[in-house]
Amino acid sequence: MPFFTVTTSFSLNEKEKEKVAWTITKSTVEVLKVAPDKIQVLLQSKSRENFSRAGAILSNNDFSTRSRETSFEKMENYHVGALRDEEMVIIELDIWQNFSVDEKTILGTNITRFFYKEFDINRDNILILVRDMEPANWIQSGISGVNQDFLELSRTNM
Repeated sequence: MPFFTVTTSFSLNEKEKEKVAWTITKSTVEVLKVAPDKIQVLLQSKSRENFSRAGAILSNNDFSTRSRETSFEKMENYHVGALRDEEMVIIELDIWQNFSVDEKTILGTNITRFFYKEFDINRDNILILVRDMEPANWIQSGISGVNQDFLELSRTNM
């Protein structure tokens, strides 16, 4: 029962939002074998000033180099190429505990690849945080995930 919160540093139009939600849902169905109606995606955009890495704010002109510093003392970083405006994506995934590290890694790789190809987001600017949760902490339609009939009973829409 995956719940994704996707936060971007850039605005998405309606078609892009639909493509993000559909791609995440499709990949989750394929990798985790979860029914599509149990996958929920919340999309939100925040100002570039709200994102930072290594103490550098995304909206700064020198983000490309400063955000890739591996040592403040030696002033080393792994930036290559020209400075450019960059964007960031942070994805939080709340998911039941029964999925393997391999399954979560494949799903994360698929989602990272999508944002890299579709929106030209540098891969190191795509962060996915996975929180495993007990099914008892997932309640839909008033039915707890530990109920043996959860899938059927949680589909009550009235």
